[in-house]
Amino acid sequence: MLFIKELKKICFSFVYVLFIGLLLFNWHENFYGVTIKEITGSRGNDVSISSQLTGGSILEKPEKDKESYGMKNKEVPDKIMCGGTDKLIMEYLANSYATYPFSYYKEVVLNENEQKEILNIIKEITGLNEQQINNLPDDYFPAVNGNVIHFGSNGTQSENGTFTFEMGNEEQPTENTDYTKQFVAQVSYEEFQELMKKAESIIGKGSGYSMENLLQYYGLSEMTYEEATNEYEKTIYDDKVSTAFARLFCDYMTRGLGLYPVFLVVIFWLKDRRNRMNELIDCKQVGTAKLITVRFLAMLVAVMIPIVILSFESLIPLIKFSSDTGIVIDVFAF
Repeated sequence: MLFIKELKKICFSFVYVLFIGLLLFNWHENFYGVTIKEITGSRGNDVSISSQLTGGSILEKPEKDKESYGMKNKEVPDKIMCGGTDKLIMEYLANSYATYPFSYYKEVVLNENEQKEILNIIKEITGLNEQQINNLPDDYFPAVNGNVIHFGSNGTQSENGTFTFEMGNEEQPTENTDYTKQFVAQVSYEEFQELMKKAESIIGKGSGYSMENLLQYYGLSEMTYEEATNEYEKTIYDDKVSTAFARLFCDYMTRGLGLYPVFLVVIFWLKDRRNRMNELIDCKQVGTAKLITVRFLAMLVAVMIPIVILSFESLIPLIKFSSDTGIVIDVFAF
């Protein structure tokens, strides 16, 4: 009875409604529709730019002699230096640096001296002067450069609104390449790493210039048919399809769950303190330990109810996908 009472008090509070709103926003922006898009993509429909860049849906069985099987992470120094420099120049020119210090976006704007330090880093890497950096040729960097996409002359738009890009070949620029017309790093990979550490210290933690992030974003190479088949079999047989989506769902939802419930707890604690609940507890025949335990469980259930409900947006299409294809999924993964 006490548990139900505490649960009702939480669920009918304004703070809880606000929590639900923030949770829904986070879910809608990051995960809503992902499962349906992947299922649609597995049936031969390109639904986004990302599906083209990664070789298609993770539910689509690779076919031999396909043009592309997607990308995999691999430490290729030239690609990492190219992608990291590309991103740094873009952010320098806009004086807007994206950071994620607590897994949430934060824009950093540098002062004049800090901008000069970033400029010196770019100069050292590229060998260019300030005027040249401010007026780079359109094709100075590849059209697709890790997670950087340049919507320029190298990209063409199809009738359905999707874009295709000239990815370029695997050959690295030769010594005779004009580094003022096309990016060629003027430092070694070890020197580049030190310069990125310096850039990160200027911009702040959570920027895209740690080696971990640079490897994730720009350390990419084409997968072979065998590697793509192996990834497909892991998704279908090891993860039983639903585990892969459940893992992605949890990755996105735990960001909000790690922060939003704190406000619920703190606000209810302040409310109890304002209402002198400690005096009420002392005169009631309910032990403090019992009340705290019941409130904790009520808060846990209140927080988990919307999570369970939202998971059905992914689980139901996967059940239908399993029914249509005969591929076994784990319905308890969510």
